[in-house]
Parts: sequence; C-alpha cells; structure tokens
Amino acid sequence: MPEPDDFDRQLRDLTSGQAEPARFTELSAAERARRKPSPPPPPAKLPWRKARKARQLRRPVGDTGGKRAAGGGKRKLSAVGSSRRPSASRRKQRLLSALRLVGVLIAFLALLYGLHLLGLGPQ
Repeated sequence: MPEPDDFDRQLRDLTSGQAEPARFTELSAAERARRKPSPPPPPAKLPWRKARKARQLRRPVGDTGGKRAAGGGKRKLSAVGSSRRPSASRRKQRLLSALRLVGVLIAFLALLYGLHLLGLGPQ
C-alpha cells in the first residue's frame, strides 16, 4: 500500500499530464472499425450420424424418400397385424444385422480358441 503522500503525488501527476505514457493503449472505435475482420474458421467435419440427421432434417416433410404404398400412402393395419411382407430393403437390413451378429460371435469364439492354444485360457 503506497504512502498517502505517494498516492496524492501520483494522482496530481495524472491530472496535470506529467505522468508516464501509458504502457498499453486500446484502439479507438474508428480504428477497430477499420481493421479487417478475420475470416471465419473452417467448418468442422460432422460425424456421419450427425450428417445423416442433418440430411434428414433438410428433407421436406411430405417426402418419404421411397416408394409409396398403393393406397394413397397410408395403409390400415388390422388389430392382429399386417399380412404384408416386409419390403426388400427391410429384409436386407435384418439379414445384414443377423450376419453381423453371427460374424462377431465367430470372431469371439476364434479369439477364445486362439488364446486357449497359447495357454492363456482357463486350465
């Protein structure tokens, strides 16, 4: 804490204009307006899930993206269920997911067998 005399002297120097020049100066509003703004940062690449969701959100509401059913787009389901067969793409997706599950199980069993041959499994 400076002495009261030092504080009064520094205050008198500031008000009379005899103080040291400022160490840091801020640009005036006109100078800031003249400065060239920096370019915006490049957009980050979206993960595939977010890109897919954004693509879906950009699609118009009435657009289903696939073939429409023969009855004007809406079909009525009975209380028991629909007798219609699933579409080819749905069947293909289900088949691929089943094959993927079987492939993962086979890979896991092969890993267990390989570890057993190395002597790292249960004895």
